[in-house]
Amino acid sequence: MSHLILFGYVYPGRRLQVPRWLMSELIRRLEVEMTSMPSDRTVCQGTLLSWAQYLDYIERGEYEDARHPPRGALTTEETAFVTTQFRKEQDIGSDTTSLSGKRSQPRPQPGPETQSHKSAA
Repeated sequence: MSHLILFGYVYPGRRLQVPRWLMSELIRRLEVEMTSMPSDRTVCQGTLLSWAQYLDYIERGEYEDARHPPRGALTTEETAFVTTQFRKEQDIGSDTTSLSGKRSQPRPQPGPETQSHKSAA
């Protein structure tokens, strides 16, 4: 639902391409969800949206990872591998292979010529 809402925000001229009946149905489902009791307080489904943003909660043991059985299909080894790759990519200046298989290059550090250009502006 959030993707459809953001689509209308990002492309206001194309908002009507999202069928009205679909948005109405999603809003109806959201209303049902908002009034029902939480079904599983121990799971974090955030890892289904972002591989890394919710890792702290999982690693501290506060929540179970929704990517793992019985909810998901990934093994602990698979998520550990992806997490390790993600952390390698986040190291500033690292030269690692990304999840897409492409080599990432270190970020260029600002040099004196960049600093003098900024002060001249």
